[in-house]
Amino acid sequence: MKLNELMTGKEYIYNDQINRCINEVIDDINTKTNYKINNNIEWMFGETSHTFGTTCWPKTASSKYTITLNKQMCGEDDNAIKNVIAHELCHYIHMEEQFERKIVYWFNNHTLKYNQDMIRRLDRGQYSSHGSKWKLIADRVSKALQLNPPITRTNTFELHNKVGEYKKSKEKYEVKCSNCGHTWHYQKATDFVKNPNRPARNPQYKFAYYCPICKQEGKFITNYNEVK
Repeated sequence: MKLNELMTGKEYIYNDQINRCINEVIDDINTKTNYKINNNIEWMFGETSHTFGTTCWPKTASSKYTITLNKQMCGEDDNAIKNVIAHELCHYIHMEEQFERKIVYWFNNHTLKYNQDMIRRLDRGQYSSHGSKWKLIADRVSKALQLNPPITRTNTFELHNKVGEYKKSKEKYEVKCSNCGHTWHYQKATDFVKNPNRPARNPQYKFAYYCPICKQEGKFITNYNEVK
């Protein structure tokens, strides 16, 4: 297992609002639930268009967890920010419980391994990232902290206007169905973006792609050549 670097431009959190929200959520979890947030987390700012936060295992046995929050959340409503922080801390609690239950352990100072014998005796939901155990923790934390909306597996961009705007600003490619008008937006130049009307490799079909809305083929318009 390695630290999963999902966000770019990482830096230590410097924002007073975010730091205050972090401290308030930690205090609430420690005082209002049976869970314990220890001082073994490194909080970072990152920037991405597809997630609000990530929680990663320690790199070594002596290092800290890394929780990265999207810096685009600065200035958003406190409740929305706390919802994301609580979501990531539920992952932290879940990870800590896996250590306590011997589901995961340090094979040496630099390598984390899952205890396969333990896993065979447990339902997969007990240790998967957003499985039944994590959902149980999230539900308890949501109720104890009276979070509205409650913590969910994926928080919507509607909770965070700046993050939603940032996501849209990165979606430079557009493919439109000229038949029904439905439009798709993309950050990366996929095959569909580059050549949405290309012939199918399977001789049973005429085109590789069809519109899932109106079921028409060969009716796409792409802006790939204009923005590439």
